[in-house]
Amino acid sequence: MKPFLLASLLCCAINARANTFYISAAGNDAGNGLSASAAWKTIAKVNSMNFAQGDVILFNSGDTFYGTLTTKVNGITFGAYGSGAKPVISGLTTISSWTSLGGNIWEASVPGGLSTLNMVLINGVLTPMGRYPNQNTPNGGYLTYESFVLDKSLTDNQLSSTPNFTGGEVVFRRMDYTMDRAKITSHSGNTINFSTYSGPSMTT
Repeated sequence: MKPFLLASLLCCAINARANTFYISAAGNDAGNGLSASAAWKTIAKVNSMNFAQGDVILFNSGDTFYGTLTTKVNGITFGAYGSGAKPVISGLTTISSWTSLGGNIWEASVPGGLSTLNMVLINGVLTPMGRYPNQNTPNGGYLTYESFVLDKSLTDNQLSSTPNFTGGEVVFRRMDYTMDRAKITSHSGNTINFSTYSGPSMTT
């Protein structure tokens, strides 16, 4: 009976340490998170904490939270508090502080940086990622290049130096039934240089 009693006491001790933490879009990460009035604000705050088994993490109903949960302890319960729609945890990032580059071209930094961008929503509506030329322009949205350097660059007289496409991706067709893509390493005048070409070597 003694081993059983000892195990029971340990279980009670673990349960006694459990806490409930609150997360709200109107919260403050400087709070202790232990009540709705002292709720944390971000998933980043949750990820930075050391939780114990049995802890409960509750997100405010009707709110949206951005990021990925990466808690380090098993045995944590996630749930919701308050009334309304279920809270949403989204991998999307809200981008603000846009700067006009002219010609209706805008630029903004992405918080935390992104290695890959594969989805854009504007006012909650899924929007095709930017491209040049637009798909509805003549020739199906493709320019016709005048010259190239084998597997390194393309030159097109219709391509201007603004905007600068460095860091973007070029998609090109060497023939009707192929489509290749490469990372743009630099852009000067009407010439773009690229690397990591995905297709076979270009030939003259």
